[in-house]
Amino acid sequence: MQQSDMNQDYKGVELNFPIETSWLPTANRLVADYTRNEGFNRRMRNMICLAVEEALGKLTECAQQCKAQQWASIRLRMEDDCLIIAIAYSKDIPLHPQEEETYNVPTADTDCNEIDTNTLWLHVIMSYMDRMSFIILNGLQILEMKKYRRAERKELQTWVLGRVPKFKEGVTIEPATDGGEGGFIRHIDSNALIMLGAAELHAVMHIDGKTQIDTIYMDAIRQG
Repeated sequence: MQQSDMNQDYKGVELNFPIETSWLPTANRLVADYTRNEGFNRRMRNMICLAVEEALGKLTECAQQCKAQQWASIRLRMEDDCLIIAIAYSKDIPLHPQEEETYNVPTADTDCNEIDTNTLWLHVIMSYMDRMSFIILNGLQILEMKKYRRAERKELQTWVLGRVPKFKEGVTIEPATDGGEGGFIRHIDSNALIMLGAAELHAVMHIDGKTQIDTIYMDAIRQG
């Protein structure tokens, strides 16, 4: 199960609201005010607000089509330079796009031919956000979105934290042989070396073709 910010140690702001069209402006104002107070510039605030507006609009549409518990909550918090938005709602509302308990929405540059038209709204959100996941936890469904704060000049750069890196064949990662805390990356054919410190070694050891850069990055921050 992917870790979610829905836990007892949660710190941030929260709004519980009935899933009704009349309440959506209140939720949107919360997001706008929180991101403004956290220092996001206008461009990034607009992107975040548009993503939340799209998500809540789809949630409201799905809730109206079923006889489910008509309440939801939206939580916002910062973890270092990452804004995490979690929208929790009844598992009876058919918003979750897959059967898996945790579903990571593909990045926005996914081939259009591979996109299911029923989930097109997800890709609209991914054009604004860096990460988006659906999580089932304690009888609730959670739509979790992440946006990383970056300098204004870098906003238009391709953001790669959703990628899953893997070393090419012929590259090994080796700890230091002299008892040090670091290590090095070795290219077997050329014997070229890239020296690594302890933190760098910890990070690259997780480059396995399965772990997303986002996870590696956040784990490196926690390790200090």
